[in-house]
Amino acid sequence: MAQRIRSSNFTSHEKNLLYQLMEQYGTIIEDKKTDNMTIKKKEDAWVQLTADFNASVGIKDKRDVNSLKACWKNLKAKAKKDAAQERRDTFLTGGGPPTGEIDSFKRQKSDFSENHLELLQLEKENNVIQIENNSF
Repeated sequence: MAQRIRSSNFTSHEKNLLYQLMEQYGTIIEDKKTDNMTIKKKEDAWVQLTADFNASVGIKDKRDVNSLKACWKNLKAKAKKDAAQERRDTFLTGGGPPTGEIDSFKRQKSDFSENHLELLQLEKENNVIQIENNSF
């Protein structure tokens, strides 16, 4: 059995590039559907993403589809783990100082969530004001 040749670790530049490309192809790749047509679209999107990734400036090592998929899976898992830890840390007794700098991937990933939460908070406040105005 032939041993797999280990490639170099992803640099922060490569991770940021992968995130930028996922903004373009993410709606297809992260789709939850599993029918044949969707699976084919996902495979095609990964192939195109890989071609765009390898054609980008500053990429030393050419990556294959499987290595990019693995990197994306690891980035998502780390972002979820860090977000969960941050939530746990904020509810500790006394709150305490901030735990540390949020990395750029996590910050970009959480931007959508923060904007969504702000909209929900505004909607909640508007509902409270309407209830107070309708009291008597």
